[in-house]
Amino acid sequence: MPTDQIEMLWDCPRCSTKGIGGLKDNCPSCGATHDTTSAPWYMPGDVSHERRITDAAELRQAQDGPNWSCEYCGGTQRNADGACRNCAGARSEEQAERVSGRGQQAGSEYDDRPPISQWARYGDPPAPSRDNLVYRFIGCALVVAALCGGLLWALFTKRPVDVTVTSVAWTQTVSVERYKQVAEEGFDESRPSDAQNVKDLGSRVHHTVKVFDHNEVEHYTVQVEDGENCVAVERSCHTTQRTCTPNDNGTATCTGGDEVCTGGGEKCTTKYRDDPRTRDVPVYRDDPRYEDYYSWSVWRWKPERQVPHQGTTTETSWPDSEELCLNCRVGAGEKERESGRAATYKVVLVDEKGTKTFDHEPKSESEFHQYPVGSSHKAMYSIATGLDFSTTAL
Repeated sequence: MPTDQIEMLWDCPRCSTKGIGGLKDNCPSCGATHDTTSAPWYMPGDVSHERRITDAAELRQAQDGPNWSCEYCGGTQRNADGACRNCAGARSEEQAERVSGRGQQAGSEYDDRPPISQWARYGDPPAPSRDNLVYRFIGCALVVAALCGGLLWALFTKRPVDVTVTSVAWTQTVSVERYKQVAEEGFDESRPSDAQNVKDLGSRVHHTVKVFDHNEVEHYTVQVEDGENCVAVERSCHTTQRTCTPNDNGTATCTGGDEVCTGGGEKCTTKYRDDPRTRDVPVYRDDPRYEDYYSWSVWRWKPERQVPHQGTTTETSWPDSEELCLNCRVGAGEKERESGRAATYKVVLVDEKGTKTFDHEPKSESEFHQYPVGSSHKAMYSIATGLDFSTTAL
């Protein structure tokens, strides 16, 4: 961003002359020497480009760096002056290093700034902006995490509970399967080697194949370029903010105040049109393929029946051999066998206050026997997992 220099102002404390140029070391009315302590520089009301310094000598003076104070008489001296213009006192090496270390070029930021009271005259430097969005996000995330943690704690935390069995139910079932002849049918590749009573049921559709039948004309369109669509873009201009920083020598370095424009001219986009086209699309038909189809019989083990026992006490039992009656009602060549056993157990319990009911499903018959109706038990309970009898309640 381009910079320029403007002249600051000071007021004479002796004759009250106002608005004296900052590059003047003496009051034009009474001749009093300028003293920055009693008469600090201040910004003019107008800091526009029209106020910038254009004289080459004054520009060099403005860009030469900050002034320094004489150790002997206290007079303010220009950076280019090697000795005091009032008493001819020489500038010390410490002063020269301090001044040179503050920077010589216009627009630099100095390490040794004027006293706070002098900055107050110029206007406080802008405070650094601070974006609080990150902190707000972290705060919200912590709140959400705390709420989720509290919910999980409420769901999974276990507490001891005393419960009493109010009812029980059980079912124990034995499955029986029978070796018998079953009827099947299918194509030759699915016929087992031990098939009996095979009968040919004639030809049936085994599968189909795709066969070309004819072409159909398909109409479609494609988009092709067809010139341009152009619209005028409105021109918009604005002036950037003007900012000035004191150079500590009666001048200030200013940036901004420039006119910035956007838009203008035309904005064009490609225009398209639909171009009709045609193409041949092949159409296929499903042609059936026939093979011989058969029926047959074959000896196989098949599920035959289930024999259950049920009850509402903890006294359980399985169907005995009489109830199963294996091979009692089989035909010639048939036979039966037990193919599996399955059991379900359910216990209903109520808490000590009688207000909450729990369902418990024991995993084995021996565990089920531990819960006769009216018996009391200690358990751990959580909303998420329910009753837990595997851990001794505290």
